[in-house]
Amino acid sequence: MGPAAWDGGSSRKHLLDAIDASPRRLNTDYVDLYQLHMDDPTTPIDEIAEAMDTIVRSGRARYIGVSNILAYRLAKALGRQDTLKLTRFVSAQPRYNLLFREVERELFPLAQEEGLAVITFNPLAGGLLSGKYKHGDTPEKGRFSAELGGFGQAYHARYWHEREFETVARVQEIAKQHGIPITTLSVAWILANPAITSVILGASRIEQLTDTLAAADCKLDSALITRLEKPAPNSAGATQGSNEKATLRNEPLLASLAIQPNAGPMFLWGGADGPRSEYHNRKRGSSCQYHFRTAADCLVRAPTDAAWVRKIISVGPFTRAAD
Repeated sequence: MGPAAWDGGSSRKHLLDAIDASPRRLNTDYVDLYQLHMDDPTTPIDEIAEAMDTIVRSGRARYIGVSNILAYRLAKALGRQDTLKLTRFVSAQPRYNLLFREVERELFPLAQEEGLAVITFNPLAGGLLSGKYKHGDTPEKGRFSAELGGFGQAYHARYWHEREFETVARVQEIAKQHGIPITTLSVAWILANPAITSVILGASRIEQLTDTLAAADCKLDSALITRLEKPAPNSAGATQGSNEKATLRNEPLLASLAIQPNAGPMFLWGGADGPRSEYHNRKRGSSCQYHFRTAADCLVRAPTDAAWVRKIISVGPFTRAAD
């Protein structure tokens, strides 16, 4: 990220500059999984595909993926990679939770057909699915607060609606009936989807991981999943016999923001001291990194072996260090 026109997007120059800069900052030799943060419709797909292929063939990254991309654009990119005999994308990282499910329509079927790993982010909708917010609240801290400026405004526009709060209240009631924390239930619902490979969990405090990590061992039966997916009674667009889920929202996917100020790996890489992740802190404008002290299960299999990323079920203690 920078002020110049070539410091953003997915041009060949920016991608090659970025992949050279990250390992230097992070003191590592290569990146395990290198993902495009956003789709860039202004750069030809062939240029993007060829640059990513160069990155893999040069040894700077082992595998490549995408994030925040429409299904038709991903399908087109995969087709060009196959035609030009270039390294294929192996993963997709979409926003997905009980309040935002539009990726079920096309992206998930495409990922399953093409053998792509699906690593979802924003599983708790910025904390709304923790149940700690009320519609009439004016949060002073967190994703929905004014202290985050435009980022907080974007989260408000995305989730702070009566329908979303109705859904959260319904999920809370179901969680209470089953004796499961709402955060555990929300993440377990995502993991129960056969299209999902892994979930990126965010936390501002280490203790918040207790309930979300418990989702890995929380198995939901079909009846419970059906209850969670039932549209809220007053959901707009809910019609008798409709095959569209009323909880789906028609927002442009490109409006999504994948990099989260306090969470979420964008780059995963190997090293003698275990896996790490790097993210860009938009608020401070600096690059930071998490050092995981235990070996997180974040290996990527080769494309010939269905190209999937194994579920990260335990990350253990971590520390945050400024770049």
